[in-house]
Amino acid sequence: MRKVNSLLILLLMVLISCEKEDSISKRENSISIDLNRNDQISIFDLFREVELIPLETNENSIIASPLGEPDEVKIHHDNYYFLDRSQHAIFIFNSEGKFLKRIEKRGGASDEYISLDDFQINRFTGNLEILSSQGRCVNIYDSLGQTFIKKIKFPKGMPVCHRFHHLNSDIYAFYTSAGGPKLIFYSQKENKAFESTYNIPKWYNKNTTFFSGRNPFYIFNDSLFFTQKYNGDVFSITLNKYELEPRYKWDFGESNFELSILPEDQSIEFYSELIKKINIGYAVNFQIYQENTNYYFTRFKYGNRYNHLIFNKLTGDYLLFEQFKEGGQCIPLWIDEKNIYAFVSPFYIDKIVSQSILNEKDKSKLSNIKEDDNLIIIKYKLK
Repeated sequence: MRKVNSLLILLLMVLISCEKEDSISKRENSISIDLNRNDQISIFDLFREVELIPLETNENSIIASPLGEPDEVKIHHDNYYFLDRSQHAIFIFNSEGKFLKRIEKRGGASDEYISLDDFQINRFTGNLEILSSQGRCVNIYDSLGQTFIKKIKFPKGMPVCHRFHHLNSDIYAFYTSAGGPKLIFYSQKENKAFESTYNIPKWYNKNTTFFSGRNPFYIFNDSLFFTQKYNGDVFSITLNKYELEPRYKWDFGESNFELSILPEDQSIEFYSELIKKINIGYAVNFQIYQENTNYYFTRFKYGNRYNHLIFNKLTGDYLLFEQFKEGGQCIPLWIDEKNIYAFVSPFYIDKIVSQSILNEKDKSKLSNIKEDDNLIIIKYKLK
């Protein structure tokens, strides 16, 4: 079976290559990106300073990060909230990295959750909200998880959901990967769920990896946005019709990737091997998407390497680069108007930040950190 799959993949790549040569791909109302660029960017072209904030390490505070990053992170009132799905827990640290609290309420009681799949800080109430796919509910606590407020049980027939955010004070937007990837909207007032018109065939989700990973939602200027991991498109979600309207649409020319390129209904093994090769010729696997007033940041694979795209919203210009001149990468998991933030395991820190850009204080911090210590916050201060 492996030999057959390898031959099919090889044949498919040849056909895809021929198709690219014979056609010109142009996406309407899009932003053209030249993938041949590799801008030589100093980290100080964008940032005035980089600060390291090691998270306190003790027996109660360790966040599992097998891939070097936390599962999910939020910043609220200068506190950092980290999700660790493997422990079904949320960890809270203050702005200096001091450990404050571990929220772990797994169980069957009314104030507990069966699983912890995602969480949000409700921007309308300030409460901590925890999504449990197995419990088919959202548990609501105060911002530090000390006081249980209520449990929202989903109506019968609503699919199991894995990620969520708030569209407004009443409507939740959920993302489900059960069956074909879908968006589900739920009204608390009406206790009613309804599906978006966004729909991907079931087999794409079942056997490929294009729909796993980070929460596809983010908030900017009190509006909710949705991103497609496979090609990086960004959509705003309308408040009245719950429809997706294009916000950022990238045009990589012949390297635009569409799901129609893939053959249907193959094995997981087939797609796993194919996707390893797809990124050589196509821009895929968009895992970072952060936005503030001036910039949109994203990171994707092309040419079998990670590329960083920073789009200047004010000028329409962009930067595309693999790493900074000084070395290191740009992997923001949170952004505000003054800073962007990355959260990295000590084991990977040298691949992300070059010591040459650090001041003596942060170099000293780094020298005292062990590989099995807790995560390090990298705070990039924008110019």
